Amino acid sequence: MLLNQVHKQIKITRKDSISFIASGYLDYPSPFKIFVANKKASRTFYLQAGNNFLTTSYDSLYTNHQVIGSEINNIYITKYLPLFKEYQTLDREWYRFKARADDEYKGNIPLYVRDSISKARKTADSLKDHILSLFVKENKGSYLSLWKLNEFFVYYGFSDLYFDAYSLLSKKIRNSYDGRLIGNRLKSGEKLANGKIFPDLKLINTDGRQVSLRSNIIGGYTLIDFWYSNCYPCLQQIPHLSKIRIQFNKLGFEIIGVSTDKFEDFDKWIQTIKSSNANWVNLLDESGTNAAKLVIEAFPTNFLVNSRGEIVQRNISPEELELFLIRKLQ
Repeated sequence: MLLNQVHKQIKITRKDSISFIASGYLDYPSPFKIFVANKKASRTFYLQAGNNFLTTSYDSLYTNHQVIGSEINNIYITKYLPLFKEYQTLDREWYRFKARADDEYKGNIPLYVRDSISKARKTADSLKDHILSLFVKENKGSYLSLWKLNEFFVYYGFSDLYFDAYSLLSKKIRNSYDGRLIGNRLKSGEKLANGKIFPDLKLINTDGRQVSLRSNIIGGYTLIDFWYSNCYPCLQQIPHLSKIRIQFNKLGFEIIGVSTDKFEDFDKWIQTIKSSNANWVNLLDESGTNAAKLVIEAFPTNFLVNSRGEIVQRNISPEELELFLIRKLQ
């Protein structure tokens, strides 16, 4: 694998049956993955400037890698992962709790149990954010703090907590190339914070005409869902969203699907909409141009907005959405 950017030129080559060698130029420590044909990408590992020896095998790409000569990778394995383990335990417990409820009530979960599931999820997510804040506070001078902050921002969207964590980083890290880039991304992401008006976007409808996103926002609540045709998690949630829409559409709930497919895949996009029964407003953000400007990089990403277009919540799960609409519209 060869990574060649303005400030990074790293070549990773196979050394023998169990190890790789990474050599080249880095201004500062950075994250990497190994991609092997017909396999998933490896787990993330972190390299220092200079030569690094990565000891692993093709069969062990999905374990935590030992990297000889990389202080940042040692911090990741010995400090960050143990700290994050508590959240992973709570997260697994939540999934087991939810699975038991689904099995016991056969999909017809009572409201009080849904409340318990929602509160447990919020408790886990709060712990996750607390762990990030704690790690950054204790490791202000480590580039690992910068990369983990960026990772959280990409997956979970903007949070004031991430801004606060960024301000704790050392001046050297904030002034680095990626430090400035991530700082600017956070500022851009602030436009999509709860309470902000969702930007009006010019998109293409299923007839191939340009339309305004805002003109499709109705009274009540609208879920703006960013997705694309080959996104398995995106397609997986459609049946649940469809069920919710059928239940609440007449009460004032609508969905706007915003696909980031390429215009050359227009017919495939239309076919995916039909085959998945995504029977709501569907618009095309050609090649994800608007999504990129809004720093939407993980899919699916959704925004629940009210009749004024104000963002109520980002990345609300179908379960949380249903509970919210029961309280607000029934």
